[in-house]
Amino acid sequence: MKHISKRLKCGKRLFTCWVLLLVMPENPSTKPDRTSKDTGILFDSVIKLLNKAASIEKEPVDIGGVYLHASEVHLIDIFGRFPDEGMSDAAKRLGITKGAVSQTALKLEKKGCIKRVKAGEDGKKINAVLTESGEKACLWHKNYHDMMNKKISEFADKMDDESFGNLIETLSEFENLFDSCLIMRKKSLALTENKKI
Repeated sequence: MKHISKRLKCGKRLFTCWVLLLVMPENPSTKPDRTSKDTGILFDSVIKLLNKAASIEKEPVDIGGVYLHASEVHLIDIFGRFPDEGMSDAAKRLGITKGAVSQTALKLEKKGCIKRVKAGEDGKKINAVLTESGEKACLWHKNYHDMMNKKISEFADKMDDESFGNLIETLSEFENLFDSCLIMRKKSLALTENKKI
């Protein structure tokens, strides 16, 4: 799932969305195929997983005395892998606003991880150059992902092709569910407003 850190920041909204998606059938007059107990087990597992991921994302990483949050490390990674690209390009790659990139870049500059430099013929484009601390953070991020990818590969290697395909399909369905949260919130509001208490 792309940009998971961005999605995990709205934990309470996701929680509400999951309640709606898992317990409210599309047509309220029909019964869901699963029992409430089955749905509850799935719901609890997903919430536990999201909470663990959100907790990891919130915890800053100490890289040589510089404490960096996940959003900062991800931006450093983009600057390190695509040094010729500017702030706007980084925003597009991360799926965030240019303003968010600018604010995070300013923090990173204050922390000594990057230097912002004017680039391009007109000098309007701003690129980020990693300092020694930034390079260290970039390397930490790469090593971290290499270790995580190895763990995921070890897990996936134990699965037959059908099970692996089912897992990918399930994750894709979960992503679709997240994408439909705004619609479900509106439906829930409409049901709430029409319901007599």
